[in-house]
Amino acid sequence: MQNLRDVIIAPVLTEKSNTLKGKSNQYVFRVAPSSTKPEIKLAVEKIFCVKVTGINTMNVSGKKKRVR
Repeated sequence: MQNLRDVIIAPVLTEKSNTLKGKSNQYVFRVAPSSTKPEIKLAVEKIFCVKVTGINTMNVSGKKKRVR
């Protein structure tokens, strides 16, 4: 298991994440690729003193680079 501060890297502040926060009370974080859902849940609950009801994760690949 990793350190709690190593699991959560940063919050994602975009227009879509702000909409989710306002309408659905959902928050978006960038997390370490090796962390699991139970680790993410534990880290968010301990750091922010909240009760987590569900977690959705998504793997985002990098943008394609053009080579000439």
